Amino acid sequence: MKLIAAPLSLGQLYIFRGIERHPKDQLHNIGVTYNLDHTWRVPDGVTVARILSAFAGLVERNEVLRTTYDGIGNRSRQARQIIHRAPRVELPVLSFIGGDGQGRAAEVAEEYCTRAMDLGEQFSWRAALIVVDGRPSHIALCFHHIGVDLAAISLLREDFQRLLEGRPGPVRPGPREIAEYQGSDRWRRRSERVDRYFSEVWRQSARWEAIPLEGEGASQWMATLKTGLTPGTLQRRASEHGLSISSLLMGVFTRALARAGSLIQPTIQLMSANRFDPALKQAAANLGQFVPVLHRTDPTERLGVHCRRLYRETLIAFRNGCYDIDRVRSLREEAYGGRPDDDPVIYFNYAEGDSRRHADDDLEVARLSWGAVRIAVEPGFYGYVWGGTHVSLILRSFWPRFDRPQVEAVIRDMHAELVRVIVSDQELDA
Repeated sequence: MKLIAAPLSLGQLYIFRGIERHPKDQLHNIGVTYNLDHTWRVPDGVTVARILSAFAGLVERNEVLRTTYDGIGNRSRQARQIIHRAPRVELPVLSFIGGDGQGRAAEVAEEYCTRAMDLGEQFSWRAALIVVDGRPSHIALCFHHIGVDLAAISLLREDFQRLLEGRPGPVRPGPREIAEYQGSDRWRRRSERVDRYFSEVWRQSARWEAIPLEGEGASQWMATLKTGLTPGTLQRRASEHGLSISSLLMGVFTRALARAGSLIQPTIQLMSANRFDPALKQAAANLGQFVPVLHRTDPTERLGVHCRRLYRETLIAFRNGCYDIDRVRSLREEAYGGRPDDDPVIYFNYAEGDSRRHADDDLEVARLSWGAVRIAVEPGFYGYVWGGTHVSLILRSFWPRFDRPQVEAVIRDMHAELVRVIVSDQELDA
């Protein structure tokens, strides 16, 4: 039975508009574009019944796991979230003979994420319990990004473990509560500040002339360079110079693009987690949004100077990273004189695994691999750094005359500069 209809939170609206703008010729990959695959290990000795009960409790305690959406795909209606009463949860139990439970769960989760979700009829997740040789091993999960981000998934995982142990924690705020907060008088002052920030960003970037594609063919490439550098070492180096690891990595990324002659945009779209506000920090909801950061990249200046400037600019951007995408687009149209919102884009994101193991650095390791671009892409570049046990540098490109040699040159340039940061005490000096 449907229980409550509520406006979308800003994080939900951001994803919703992205779904609307998804390229019509790439509908086949809408699932992998917006779905997040995860696996949760279950402790040894826990029964299937106890696992299923704990997961049902997780759904009951979190509105985001029992929400559908009304108005998707209908621009004439205002989209809403519909929160349902806690349903009877029946997870599929998939049994295997032999094999690695983690690997089995990862395969199932990945397959779940290749399929699009009908958000008007289905809850925004899929899950199955993986049993290997008669013993529960993992839960394979697929979450839609409209409901949760990586931080929220980590919080839900903590809550699931607590429920398994019989000690449930506090109920977390969900998208409905966040939407109420973001529509309140308390939020209005923040919205006015966000308007000023975006108006200035668009005012400055509107003077930049869009680079026309001129009908040239462009290939899509994605390369991953698995390094022997640890996130802890890079974090320590950054902290020693008053920087964040994200500003260090973004500085290295933008300098590598500049040296390749490929800074095709005056802004970098940086992922903002939007969890600085105590009211949002523990929310089981998607809060992440890309926020533009104006950059001035001169590859001849010292890395430390460049990163410090980026650090200051990103801190300002993060204060304005939670915004109404419709309002921001209208501000852009005013500044750009109606220029279409199809300029090339440069994205950057850094994320860390929540189960990193201690490891030593190996400055020589640099294993390059190429993968198929499976998600929807826009003209431009997407730099992504994954901080697992070791750092992986990932570059996705879709730009004329930027092919495999150029992609490899940029990603190896990034690695070489990070190695210099580790071995030289002066590399990050101002």
